[in-house]
Amino acid sequence: MAQKEKLNSLDELLRIYWLESAKELNHGLTAKELKLILEQKQSVSMPKDRYYDLIEKLHDKVANISLGKVITQAIEEKKLTDSQVLEATTIPLDVIKDLKADVIFTNTIPVLLLKKLLEFLSITFDKAEQAILNTYEIVTRKNMAPENNISIVTYSRRENSTGDKLLKIGGRLERKQLYENKESLEMYMGKLKELMAA
Repeated sequence: MAQKEKLNSLDELLRIYWLESAKELNHGLTAKELKLILEQKQSVSMPKDRYYDLIEKLHDKVANISLGKVITQAIEEKKLTDSQVLEATTIPLDVIKDLKADVIFTNTIPVLLLKKLLEFLSITFDKAEQAILNTYEIVTRKNMAPENNISIVTYSRRENSTGDKLLKIGGRLERKQLYENKESLEMYMGKLKELMAA
């Protein structure tokens, strides 16, 4: 049973890796390569240390998937449109697009709305956790680049007679403000984990 689970997780890692890399490949050439691989008999053996080294590298590659990619993949697998996601979660289209593009800190989204989004897309906390950390690193690197203007977009929830609304709060923020630090993100993720476990 354990061997079957290892093979299934390896298959899943390879599938995710191929899907991510397929975006940049020449599909005609990829089809030829795949046909060549499938037609060959497997007569090659590999030393165990090399095998485990490749598995570790593959795992590292998959572990670098951002929340934007996880959300995009879930939307594509469920064959949804951004408008359908908006309707189900009340998260505005521009926020959904920002999340998919990894251009905003995840903790700028009210935690209850992110919970609603993850549950709607059937994304578990375990799957989202590393992706959220990766997104934090991506956005931080983008904002540290000298050519960037350090203009951060945050979102705030305000309740009014029409229900929950997300308001875009523009403006120039200094580095290490409310949403730009790891401590804030860890507290946010702790609350998200608690809510999704309930």
